[in-house]
Amino acid sequence: MYNFHYNYIKQKYKSKAKLLFTDTDSLTYEIQTKDVYKDFFKDKNKFDFSDYQENSKFYDKTNKKVIGKFKDKAAGEIITEFIGLESKMYSHTNDNGKKVKPPKESRKSLSKRISIMLTTKTLSSMAHKCIKK
Repeated sequence: MYNFHYNYIKQKYKSKAKLLFTDTDSLTYEIQTKDVYKDFFKDKNKFDFSDYQENSKFYDKTNKKVIGKFKDKAAGEIITEFIGLESKMYSHTNDNGKKVKPPKESRKSLSKRISIMLTTKTLSSMAHKCIKK
């Protein structure tokens, strides 16, 4: 994954590629380019396009389930919003309005963590106000 990030993405897009989030086996980027799908398809030896719609011009099952090939988890849909807190704790919205969330177990854990974070932040804020007075 380091090789892909530094020797492909960073070489190709330089400062126009921003790594937003990493997980055990994935990287999530914001890439500024005219057409990222065309760009990736030119280098299709690095990617698995088998999850794209079969009528997509980028659909290709050559690298289906080949270890070491990168896959577009959005399957050709444009991601318009992304929130990533930590491994398995992310959510994104596609341009068709479809929201994608992590597995249910992760959402329960996320809910507990957010509750703890908000409580901690609230208590910290209250303590800060008391100290100021």
